[in-house]
Order: sequence, then structure tokens, then C-alpha cells
Amino acid sequence: MAFTRLTKREIFFLGLLFCAIFSGSLRKWFLLPAFFNHGILGFQILLPWVFCLGFYPWNQSKIYKYLFTHWLILFILVLLPEGCGLFHSIFGFLLHGGFWTALFVFLANNKKVDWGKFYPVSLLILGLETILSIFQYALPVEHFINQYANFKAIGDIALMGESARVTGTFSYVSGLGSYILFMSFQLWFISLRPKFNPFILFFHEVCLSILALLNGSRAVIFAFILIGIVSRISRGWPRLINIYTVLVFSFILTSIILLPSFKKLLFQPFFNLSERVISNVDSGEQTSRFITPWKNMLFFSSEKEWFGYGLGCTYQGANEIWGISANMLRYGYFEEELERVLIEGGWVLLLFKLLFMILFIVLSNIPKWICGLLFVLILGYFPIVSNTYNSFFFLWGIISLSSQYEQKNRFFYT
Repeated sequence: MAFTRLTKREIFFLGLLFCAIFSGSLRKWFLLPAFFNHGILGFQILLPWVFCLGFYPWNQSKIYKYLFTHWLILFILVLLPEGCGLFHSIFGFLLHGGFWTALFVFLANNKKVDWGKFYPVSLLILGLETILSIFQYALPVEHFINQYANFKAIGDIALMGESARVTGTFSYVSGLGSYILFMSFQLWFISLRPKFNPFILFFHEVCLSILALLNGSRAVIFAFILIGIVSRISRGWPRLINIYTVLVFSFILTSIILLPSFKKLLFQPFFNLSERVISNVDSGEQTSRFITPWKNMLFFSSEKEWFGYGLGCTYQGANEIWGISANMLRYGYFEEELERVLIEGGWVLLLFKLLFMILFIVLSNIPKWICGLLFVLILGYFPIVSNTYNSFFFLWGIISLSSQYEQKNRFFYT
């Protein structure tokens, strides 16, 4: 794809995509001043808000009244007394508001961008991330390309067997996990097109499979497999097995027979992941991770369960800079996003988020059951408030899917 074929608006969005993918490499591989690192982190928080600028000038639409209602609710929660402080509240407003603001701005301006133009660049970056991740997995854990941003404060590298769980160009393991899901959405997106190159799609699937395996996140692997199945169904069952699958399988089988070292290289990641999964199942963690988000929501109880302790009070970045409030120290341990939402804004905030999810499901072009399933996954297992990567990549993925389903529906009815 020639960059000259992109409009200024599309170049703007491509720049945001580059920032989301490569900003983490600046934070973890270069000795930058602390204020610069904080600036990069701050820009990542602002990405969904900056995303909205790409649609300017905005179309007139009745959708904005829902958006202003969302802002009003957040603003009221910011003004409530006994919050965690002004700066925590500002961070909380930006984190809770960015994803939904960008999503509803898109709904009002959904015909301004051809999201398919970004796919060739996305595919090139996917190939580069895969190569980098293979090197990260093969190199010693202590090698500099395996370190995290703010590595001195964290200290330990997440392992799978004796190898590092790969991060690609991202700051942490979860960042690459978000990117894998983003590219899973892109696979789904391109599968919906009337014409596609099966070799390109096969290459896309192979790269994503490698990244998901080496990243080692069970939730990401589950979501990738689920999205992969849906994307293949959208292409039609007769195409589930093609000549490229047969050729790659033949190559792997021949290599295993002729090259014993290749066998270890190929199967060791599977053994490491299996060992990790079995260990978590035996300890009960696997079941706990599946049930805990919903259990914490249903049995949530606190002194301020209706309006919460204040927006931003659970955000780690704000707590590192401005300190943890006494209320949070008294509340104790928390981890899952559902619980964080209830802690910050209480049942009021959670109920309004559920209403906005239902509203988007009604207004979006994505089939209702698929859209509902996506939001169940996001609500329970893929945080979009506390994880800025998830916020941006899920936003782009859902928007591109909605746009492509609209084109598909228009093609079908004409």
C-alpha cells in the first residue's frame, strides 16, 4: 500500500496505530528521563480521546446526547466529596470516558474512514512482531530485549518453563496480549470481505498462533481461538482446510523427521504452556480466574457501594505518582476490572456502563449476539479501564468490525 493513497485523516489514524504499537519499546529499551516515560504513558491514556479528533469535523447526530449523558455521569462522580483527589479524578475521567467517547463518535461518523487500507501495514507489523518474539523466546531471560518498562521496580520477568513470556515491542506481557487480540479482530475483519487472499490469511493465522503461544496468556489464547473460529466460519466451512495448510503440515512433518533439534524448538513452547495450564488447574487458579470477576461483582460490598470511593482511585499509575488513598488501604486487595469499577464509581457507574453496552449493541452493525459476546469478554476478562492497550486495540477492532459488517449488509441487500 502506498502512503500517497491514504487521506490525511487515514494518515492520522495510522500514526496513532504506530504510537500504540511502538511507544512501549521507547519506555523499556531506552534510558529516557522519568518525565518522558510519564509523558508516553499519559499519551497512551489519551489515545482514545485523540482518536476522536480523526473524525473531525463531526457529523450532526442524535447519538451525541448519549455521549453527553455519559460525560455528565462521570463529571458528577468526579465532584463527589471524599474522593481520592483532583489528579486521581482527572485520570479516572479520562480512563472511564475515553473508550465510550470514541465508540459513540465513530457511530456518528462511521463512513469517513476505509479501515481496510490499514490492513497491509498491520500485516507487515505482525510479521515483524512475530520475528522479534521468536528471538525473545529463544534468548536468555535476562537479555535486554526481554526486559519491561520500569523493570527495576518490577524485578522479575514472567516465565513459561525456562523461557521468558514474550512482549514484542510492548512494555509488558499484557500489552502484547492486547495486540494479539487486535490482530485477531483484523483477521475477522478481512475474512468478512468478499474477496481475500487465502495465503495472506493463512500467514496471518500462523503469525498469531506463534505470538499467542509464546505470550502464554490463557485468556488471550482462548479469545484468539474463539475469534479464529468465528472468522473461519465467516469464510465458509469448505475452506477450513486448504492447500497452504497441507503444505505447512508436510514441511513440519519432514523437518521433525530430518532435524531432531527442530522437534525440540517446535514442541518446547507447547510443553511449557501445557505445564503452566496444568499447574494452574491443579492449584485451582484456572477455575478461580474464570469465576472470580463475576463472584466479586455479585457479592460486592463496601461502605460506598452505590457511588464508590472516587474515579481513578484504583489506577496504579496515579497511585504511584500521587499516592494511595486511605480508603483504598482500608478496602484491601483488588484486581479484576468489574471490582475496580464498583470501587471507583459503585453500582451507579457499573449500571450506566451496562446501559451503554446495550445501546451500542442496538446501534452497531455487528450481529447482536456477537456484539453481546464481545462485551461479556471485555467486561469480565479484558479490562479497558485499567489497561490502556486494551482500550485502544479493542476500540479499533470493534470499530473496524462494525464498519465491515455494514458494508457486508449493504452488499447483501443490493
